[in-house]
Amino acid sequence: MAALLWGHSPVVARWCGGRMGGVFRPDVIAVGILDRRGVLRGAYVLDALNDSTAELTVYSERAVTAGTWREFCRVAFDRFDRLQIHTPRSNKIVKKGVVKLGWKFECSARDYYGRGQPALVYSMTKETCRCLATSARASVADSSAAVRQHSASAVVAHHP
Repeated sequence: MAALLWGHSPVVARWCGGRMGGVFRPDVIAVGILDRRGVLRGAYVLDALNDSTAELTVYSERAVTAGTWREFCRVAFDRFDRLQIHTPRSNKIVKKGVVKLGWKFECSARDYYGRGQPALVYSMTKETCRCLATSARASVADSSAAVRQHSASAVVAHHP
């Protein structure tokens, strides 16, 4: 069973940045995802843009589970009102999966990844997060299936 590793942001951020080929700012909140043997296999990284909003980066080597996602969301939405992600327009796995989890499409950011390389921007609030929703339309089973289906992707969302 996967577990989250809290309180080791510098180490997790450095590991995640190394895997993704980038560097995170030193003040990010990085939460590791450990496999059942205790090996670091993924990370949720929050970069606070202001007091209400954080940019989320998710890296996973088949480590994201419905349970880790739900636990992460509980804590993230205690701290922030809104999360956002950017993903390349070409990332079809993310485009399908994020909507099933409750992310809302906001806009296309022209040249976000460089000239001619736009990003799609999605946001989520506690109210739209399917794994935290209590309404009948948003069941945990739907969220679990979406997370399992899309955790095979190496990079779920990318923050440059």
